[in-house]
Amino acid sequence: PAIAVTVSAWLMVGLLAIGAREFSDVARISKVSQNRMIRIGFAAIGMGIALWSIDSFIGTYTERTLIRVLYGFSLAFAGLAIYSMFTILSGAIKVSDLQRALRRS
Repeated sequence: PAIAVTVSAWLMVGLLAIGAREFSDVARISKVSQNRMIRIGFAAIGMGIALWSIDSFIGTYTERTLIRVLYGFSLAFAGLAIYSMFTILSGAIKVSDLQRALRRS
């Protein structure tokens, strides 16, 4: 289940943070990065709330298999759009940084 992946990922983050203490300043996270991570976390929570709301209203109307598959794809793309919107609006990601990253790839 998705909750198991989430819990194990956060557990790994915690273990890495504990292990990084041995490296002193080399593994220290800057204040700018800390602020970005907090904003990214809030954007993820906002995305989760938005997707949960969408699913609670529309999810009950998906009865056929093809509709469920299309609904799953549309929910994933909606999540991408909502998360992108929240990260840009919160200032976690700047549009210029995103454009520069897309040009590199």
